[in-house]
Amino acid sequence: MAGKVLNIKVCSLLKLRSGLTGTYHAICHYSSYNLPLGASIKNRITVNFRYMIKKIFFPTITIGLIAFLMTSCSSEKNDTSIVLSKNLIELIAGAKDTVAILSINGEYTVATDNENVASAIIEGKNIIITTSEMGKAILTIKDKFNDFSKITVSATGPRIGGWQEYFPIGIEFIFVESANKDISELIKTELVTNAEKRVDSKYNFSYPDGFSYQSQDGSATENGSYKVKDLILKLSYGGRNESYEIVGGGNMMTLKQDLTTYYMKQYPNAEITKVEEYRRLKYITY
Repeated sequence: MAGKVLNIKVCSLLKLRSGLTGTYHAICHYSSYNLPLGASIKNRITVNFRYMIKKIFFPTITIGLIAFLMTSCSSEKNDTSIVLSKNLIELIAGAKDTVAILSINGEYTVATDNENVASAIIEGKNIIITTSEMGKAILTIKDKFNDFSKITVSATGPRIGGWQEYFPIGIEFIFVESANKDISELIKTELVTNAEKRVDSKYNFSYPDGFSYQSQDGSATENGSYKVKDLILKLSYGGRNESYEIVGGGNMMTLKQDLTTYYMKQYPNAEITKVEEYRRLKYITY
């Protein structure tokens, strides 16, 4: 017995899943069949369904699963999973700082990507950071669950901009120790006179290592460079090389200069054991 005539539309869904933008029509086939209604429709639906499962469903699921596994395996947990008291630090090269760990997971480790600039150790729930040379370093802190956070450390020189030397009135800033008291007084007088001549002299630090010195009356400017390592500021300008220990920072900087060796050579019989001068600079402009 003849069945009803059926118009069946079969479309390839693969064409609809392409990554192209715009409007695209699927490739469809139209056919008319004079088939027994029940068996024919059932058979064709089964065939088409199996085709879709084989050609579309399984490949799509497989690709998605692979992508998920690759993402899961290659990605670490989110940054800042470990809570720290701060994640950004700026220090004069050679200075130290401490960052507190506020999370409670335990078994923390720390690593640096630039040991020349900054290193760190963990004591209890504190990260003790020590800088050395000028530059930047990233510290990575991890716990037993492989959660992690990062600390960006910037080790710098004096604040970029202009500084002015001032005379430390009422403050002892020259220290001389010698078996010869007359020589001691002579050295002190010489250093005080030089300090008076430097009052209002200007020092300018520019990024990354430029330096210039301007005399008290502004008549002469000498250009050079600077470097800081382990809190020692080294200035090179006008044919001179000077070295200072930075003992105070911020907007009022104190520089300690050890002149013992120099004066021991000047007065070899004076039994000099110590000559130190502290120079004080104040920040005036960027």
